[in-house]
Amino acid sequence: MLERANTLQVAGLVVLAAGVVAGGVWGVQAARRHSEHLANVAKANKTVREIAECPESQLAAWLREVDPWGHAYEIAPDPQKPGERIVSSRGPDGEAGTDDDLTARRRIRAPAAPLR
Repeated sequence: MLERANTLQVAGLVVLAAGVVAGGVWGVQAARRHSEHLANVAKANKTVREIAECPESQLAAWLREVDPWGHAYEIAPDPQKPGERIVSSRGPDGEAGTDDDLTARRRIRAPAAPLR
């Protein structure tokens, strides 16, 4: 009977140890995914601001760019504020108008008149 109890204790410890190891592996993977997500958000946010600040003459080059999730950046005039541009990324879910979208607005500057 004592031998059976020891066997059950050892089996329990093995199951417990396996759970701890599996949980540790899952935790490391989750932390890595979260870190990658934060890096992607920072990269997309930086790019959205760069596009918003971009002079009109250089805007066409940005039309070929995609965000870290493979979606095209959206560049459009602000319908509510004439003279402003809205630049956005649809974020990880790829849907417009959700909480994970990244957006920047910028006043569009008229090109400077040539000096005479």
